[in-house]
Amino acid sequence: MIPRAVAICLFFWLCGQPILAGAYPCREIVETDGTYQASPILTIVGKRVRADGAPWAAILEDNVDQVRDNYEAISKIAVAYDDAELVGRISDGVLFDVSTEQKFAVLAAAALCNSPSSAQAILKLGVPAGYRTPGHADAMATAILEGSADVIGVLLANGYADCTQAIGFRSKSAELAKARGMNGLHEELSACH
Repeated sequence: MIPRAVAICLFFWLCGQPILAGAYPCREIVETDGTYQASPILTIVGKRVRADGAPWAAILEDNVDQVRDNYEAISKIAVAYDDAELVGRISDGVLFDVSTEQKFAVLAAAALCNSPSSAQAILKLGVPAGYRTPGHADAMATAILEGSADVIGVLLANGYADCTQAIGFRSKSAELAKARGMNGLHEELSACH
C-alpha cells in the first residue's frame, strides 16, 4: 500500500505535469496530424527530414504541385525537426505563393516546437509587419502556452505584436489550454515586462 500522503502528493504532481513546456512533444503532435498521410510526398519528406544531407531542392522542385497542396503539413514536419532551411525552401515564393494565413499556421507549429530559427525563416518570406489574422493570434497564443520565449521574442522583434498585445493573447492561450486538457499556463513572458 502506498501511504496516503505519498499518493496525494503523487496525484497532484501528475496533475501538474501538463503545464510544463514541452509536455506535449511537438514531433508527436505534428506527425499524428491527420494531414500527414494525405499525400505520398508527405511520407517522402517525413523520411528525408530524418536523414542528413537530403537533396531538398530536387525533392521540392520535382513535386511542386504536391508540396503546394500540402504546404502546411510538410512545413510542420520540417518545423518539428527544427530544419529552418527546409522551412524556408518550402515557403519560398520562387516555387509558389502561399497565403499569409498558412505561414502563420506554421508559425504556430514553430511556437509549439520552440523553434525560433523556423519562425525567422517564415517571417523573412514577406509576411507584412503587424499583420493580424486568426493564425497570428494562434501563433502568439501557442508561444505563450508553450513558454516559447524565443519565438515570442522573434515575433515581437519583427513587429508582429507589442508587449500589451502579447499579454492580451493569454486569453487565447487559455482556450488552447482548455482544449488540450491543460490545467495551467505560463504566467510570465520573458520578452515582456
